[in-house]
Amino acid sequence: MRRPQQVWHPYVWAEESFVVRHFLDGGWLEAVQPVQGYVILPTTLLLPLAASVSFVHLPVLMSLLAAGVFALTVVILVGPESRWGSRSTRTLMAFAMVLCPVNPEVFGVLLYSFWWAALWPMIILGWKRDLWWARIPLLVVGALSSPAGAAMVVPFAVSWWWNRRRADLVGAAILAAGAVVQLVSVLDSDRRDTVSTSAGRVLEQAAITLGLFPSPWLEPTGSRWDVSTLVGIVVGAALIAAVVESLRVGRAIEPLLLLLPVVIFTVLSSVPFPLVTSPGGDGPRYYFLPFVSLAWLLLNLLRNSRLSRSTHLVAGVLLAAAAIGIASNFSRPAASTTGRLDWRHELQRCADSTLAGVKVPIYTDGSPRHLWALRMTPAECRARL
Repeated sequence: MRRPQQVWHPYVWAEESFVVRHFLDGGWLEAVQPVQGYVILPTTLLLPLAASVSFVHLPVLMSLLAAGVFALTVVILVGPESRWGSRSTRTLMAFAMVLCPVNPEVFGVLLYSFWWAALWPMIILGWKRDLWWARIPLLVVGALSSPAGAAMVVPFAVSWWWNRRRADLVGAAILAAGAVVQLVSVLDSDRRDTVSTSAGRVLEQAAITLGLFPSPWLEPTGSRWDVSTLVGIVVGAALIAAVVESLRVGRAIEPLLLLLPVVIFTVLSSVPFPLVTSPGGDGPRYYFLPFVSLAWLLLNLLRNSRLSRSTHLVAGVLLAAAAIGIASNFSRPAASTTGRLDWRHELQRCADSTLAGVKVPIYTDGSPRHLWALRMTPAECRARL
């Protein structure tokens, strides 16, 4: 377990408290509204479900649902036949996802289930069979999970242009609709003023992200950006060369379709807070999608027998270097695992209060020193005990 405290001491985290407040104010319809400018449907659907089942046991239920989202991601990756590779290759892809060399911030927290759902379109793009009963609902949820999920419209469109497969066209249409919803949501929120508007800083962060994939063990807190930028440029050039080789030698489009998510995830993850995050420090979640998609591309290249030995060597070295990095980022920092808040106890304290409103503490980083507050009335707490 990369985040065992979410099993033994589950609690409510960060913006989950926003969804809880929305649910208390207006029920399910109010709860599914955007959070911080993003439509994150997995969270805003599953959290009200958990709250409806048992508000007292909300943290435990959210932890179980987060595990369910993770398990579903593994199943749809490994189960259906896929052009991303054989069952053994896809099993390695699942292990690469689980052992992504970043601080496991996105593991076990329902709030961050949208990061996992953003991978669903990329996984489904590889399915050889249509499986409409699963494809359409999973793509809808993926498109409405985050802008990153909706942005997978690009590789779907490229795949349709190459193969003229109806399933890809339908997928592109669903994701395009989701992209419109996500864009409108962002532009209609305060987030449009907080994201970086400097293309130079975003591109520099994108290069750094690629560079930190094989070297987070050297710079786990992002203290020397110049080295990472150089490494990132080299990694990017190597990936482009490998994709060109696959197109030229075997007319195989799969590496290109895997490279596009790497580029999209890396750029989009660089937009919110460029040059201030790192895989082991602040904002490690912004490295999850780029690192997972990059690992999947490298595994595809490594298992492609038509490519040259030099390409296999580069892919193997990058994966091996990234594997070393998991040692420094496998678990959460000790300071973020010291909180022992009890949800039932906090609700009881709120219910017994004589104040008009009570601030129920909410984790931001797992430490009791850094807490947000969910304001509830004693009547609301008593009604849910």
